[in-house]
Amino acid sequence: GEERGSPVRLLGLVIGLGGVILLVAPHDSIAISEDWRYMLLALGIPMTLAASNIYRSRFWPAGSEAMPLVIGMLSVQGVCLFFVNLLIGNFSDAISFTQDTGLILTVLGLMAGASYLSSFNLLKVGGPVYLSQMGYVITLVTLLAGIVIWGEHYDRNDLLSMGLILLSVLLMTLTQRTQQSKETAPVMPGR
Repeated sequence: GEERGSPVRLLGLVIGLGGVILLVAPHDSIAISEDWRYMLLALGIPMTLAASNIYRSRFWPAGSEAMPLVIGMLSVQGVCLFFVNLLIGNFSDAISFTQDTGLILTVLGLMAGASYLSSFNLLKVGGPVYLSQMGYVITLVTLLAGIVIWGEHYDRNDLLSMGLILLSVLLMTLTQRTQQSKETAPVMPGR
């Protein structure tokens, strides 16, 4: 109910989900019985992403920009994680803080901040359904990085799933643009 639906957008979502299912599904019958819990977990991650996108779009404070919301959310997460780790005793074997670990933590923090800021801005521009497609894009980019950087090879099912994911994103992008252009088109008098 957050966005106006269309059959093409629904088809795009279903095709993308089918591509991800094809990608994470075990390819032999023995693995299906052993790995079904991991497969459900892998499929649950996009569902939680979609739910968080809907929550953020529904309760986005009026007049707010993305940057303060990202800073606030990451700060609250950091404080909560600090206290959780303190309660369960994870700080007893803390790593020694060196220049290298400081650099790594800084880079990771900047990456997390940039990721959240990008997500919040995409949510504001494209809406929750469009942003949920980014989970599919991340899957596709990860596979392509495996091919380009590490020389990985994939079978026909994996290549088909990449094609389905790409088709899904294209369908969603085209319908998103079409709907936005209809909403911003000037209304002619007498029509």
